[in-house]
Amino acid sequence: MGIHHSIHDAISRSVQYAVQMAAGKFDNDIIDSIRQKSIPVTAEMIQPIWEHTVKSIGAYKAVSRTEYTLIHSGYMVTVILKYARGSLKVDFEYDTNDKVSNFSMVPCVAPKASALSESDIFIKIGEYPEKLDGILCLPKAVQAPPFVIFVHGSSPHDYDENIGPNKPFKDIADGLAKDGIASLRYNKRTFQYPETALKYSNLEDVAAQDVGFAIDFIKQHDSLKNSAVYILGHSQGGMLAPYIANKIPGITGIINMAGPTGSTEAAILEQQAAILKEFDEKSETGMDADTLNEINSIYNLGIDVGTYPVEKALLLEAIQNQTELIRALKDDSPETILLGIPSKTWRFLNRTNISEICKKLTIPILILQGSADFQVPFINLRKWQVILNENTFAVFRLYNNLNHLLMPSNGKHNALEYDEKSTVDAQVIDDIAAWIALKSSRIIEERT
Repeated sequence: MGIHHSIHDAISRSVQYAVQMAAGKFDNDIIDSIRQKSIPVTAEMIQPIWEHTVKSIGAYKAVSRTEYTLIHSGYMVTVILKYARGSLKVDFEYDTNDKVSNFSMVPCVAPKASALSESDIFIKIGEYPEKLDGILCLPKAVQAPPFVIFVHGSSPHDYDENIGPNKPFKDIADGLAKDGIASLRYNKRTFQYPETALKYSNLEDVAAQDVGFAIDFIKQHDSLKNSAVYILGHSQGGMLAPYIANKIPGITGIINMAGPTGSTEAAILEQQAAILKEFDEKSETGMDADTLNEINSIYNLGIDVGTYPVEKALLLEAIQNQTELIRALKDDSPETILLGIPSKTWRFLNRTNISEICKKLTIPILILQGSADFQVPFINLRKWQVILNENTFAVFRLYNNLNHLLMPSNGKHNALEYDEKSTVDAQVIDDIAAWIALKSSRIIEERT
């Protein structure tokens, strides 16, 4: 299925229809479009239904939000209208010829306030019944812009990769849009559907499959299908980016932001240990019950809360015990949770040699590393240089005093760094944009 329209135009048209009806004007193009589908609909039929639906929510105020979703018969644009005492959700279904084939309206809960940029469009990717909410950041008046698809770190994250008050993915997407670079970011599956986390715990499902859904979304639109596609992976997402690029054809390049090297198991364990070290340093005598419960819930350590204060040796013993279980996992081992991560994810990591995969790639790779990263130390950059020494398209950048989020370090060098609001350093975003612009211009030259 090829979608021929501009996404911005489709949303603008739908907003126009919704606002017209909110103003009491029902004899418009939408009626003619539906009537052409041999459905006997008239303005006189729709008006009383609309008025009855909004009667209890008061006067119309403004457009609250729009969403764009691909469906089997074409696409759907959702317009959420704000009223004095509630909200109205209006769905417009379009066929592949951009004609309205159906529309519906229903009162809804007002969406949470979201600081969207001008280029942001709410979308859904994937397959029913578990489509993922996402943001398409699409600069206007840019034909076939290069695209960046974001891949999260190890924890369940939303589409902005919220970490404390910080939103690294949103910072980067907004910055790239100013340089004419589009992006697509989405909720991690384990964030949006935690009740089925075990079902989707394999990193192949969580990462590669959903990147594939994002690429499918882009390539189904005629105006975007020729766009160069890059994947930007942060932390564990950066480590997995080579695996994803090796598995999914058509990826132009990789941006690895603080992604660890070495054995994937060791890399994740190093991150977990660093965060646990921060918990331990909160108190000289041990940990209080609240902190201990927090550790238990995140890492499933199985420590009896009745034994607090818990000393460092007991924590390290619990970590080491689970580390040994991870290393002893076999294909027929029973499913369990180790260090807060399902065992089948550990098995996937244990059998996947990211370094070897990376050596086989011939696409451009940009490695970004902060010197103040306590989770993935800056020596990590040197390791990537060794792994990629035969990749002539690999570029490496080390940033002074930036932490794991590529934000300025406040000197704490532990997870408390992320409790303070900051933004991704502007130089990092500028370097990403310049690197993409250079690679994309070469692609255009090759095509011509």
